[in-house]
Amino acid sequence: YYEEYDWCERIKQAGYEIWYYGASTVYHKESVSTGQDSPLKIYYLTRNRLLFARRNYPAWRSALAFLYFGLVAVPKNTLQWFLKGRKDLAMAFLKGFWWNLTHKAKPRENRN
Repeated sequence: YYEEYDWCERIKQAGYEIWYYGASTVYHKESVSTGQDSPLKIYYLTRNRLLFARRNYPAWRSALAFLYFGLVAVPKNTLQWFLKGRKDLAMAFLKGFWWNLTHKAKPRENRN
């Protein structure tokens, strides 16, 4: 849940390039460990998306991500899930957002 983006950012920061080969085929069983529409999946996607922004974006851009989440994504998604009777998904989303408000983003270790 956002690991691929994080790996790509680390690779770019280390001075390498990310290449795309369109003819390649990758087989991936999505959400095998957490389930397709599980609260655990929603929690990790939400938490890690914001954590990625905090670790990799300048402060102003990270602040924009939080503003968007707080003013648009949180109300929209929680209302949508509550209306569908999926309180569990709404609460997981809120929990992932709250985690980022209450935890510091640890700086990356230098692994060179």
